[in-house]
Amino acid sequence: MSVELEFDEAAGFYVVRYLGEVDTDVIAQIIKGMRESEHYKTMLGAVWDFRSADLSSMTLSGMQSVWSSQSIQPSRTDLRVASVFSRVPDGLILHLWQSAAPSSVGMERRYFTDMGAARRWVAGSD
Repeated sequence: MSVELEFDEAAGFYVVRYLGEVDTDVIAQIIKGMRESEHYKTMLGAVWDFRSADLSSMTLSGMQSVWSSQSIQPSRTDLRVASVFSRVPDGLILHLWQSAAPSSVGMERRYFTDMGAARRWVAGSD
């Protein structure tokens, strides 16, 4: 597993590239890190690139554990979060991820198979 995290200054959002098997504990750490960053108050959102990730080990309980951590509950609801995937089963798993989120999370989410479209949507130029 490998994760690359970068803040695109020009676009105003984070890009998270996930390679290999997905670990929900790592996802929780990434979200917490974004919330604690200097960019959190002004960022537009994040693009999660799962095109090279293996989502097959994700479980509903693992997804729920990410959201149950009070340390990652967002204080902003105006963020856009895009998830990019390349295989249909991964898209279904990501939709399950959204259903595991409590209604209080409230961020706008969309799913894409095209990285450019995801970046444009998060930037608000869709």
